[in-house]
Amino acid sequence: MSDTPSSRATPPSYRQRQSPAWIAPLALVVALVAVAVAVWALTSKSAESSPAAAGSESETTTEAAPADPGAAKSAVCAAVDTVSRSVQLQTNGNLGPDPVAQTAVAANARLALLGGGLYLQQQLGEDTPAELVDPVRQFALTLQDIGVNALTGVTNQDPVQQGRLTEGDRLRQEIVGLCA
Repeated sequence: MSDTPSSRATPPSYRQRQSPAWIAPLALVVALVAVAVAVWALTSKSAESSPAAAGSESETTTEAAPADPGAAKSAVCAAVDTVSRSVQLQTNGNLGPDPVAQTAVAANARLALLGGGLYLQQQLGEDTPAELVDPVRQFALTLQDIGVNALTGVTNQDPVQQGRLTEGDRLRQEIVGLCA
């Protein structure tokens, strides 16, 4: 056996495992960029809708109109429904056994939890019905707690994380009842 470059070639099985190694870091970067864009979009939305940012256009904004508790309730309930569906969809994704695909699904789930919690908090306003404010705020904070702990590697089998998941589901069901 000669010592030629072809005889020292990497075995095919090693090359097959090595080739998609760039995907995991790329998925992580994409997830982080998505989180940053979501946070920027949510914070810039709230800054644009503030009275100071509205300036002379305040006569045409909804803040100038009398508060409609029915509309505020519908908006918050719709936001809770959207976030709940997002979390359900992203946490139950199945792209197969590939570790990179599983990491991408986990990143999307965490993004849904963290972004959903932030989004819900920003949907609460002065005209939100009082009976919805605390449950929605607690639901939002619970989603964020679940997401942040998942980012640190806490699994759903952890007893404390299971408690958070149970509390999140209890709050979601309470809100669904209040929105009915």
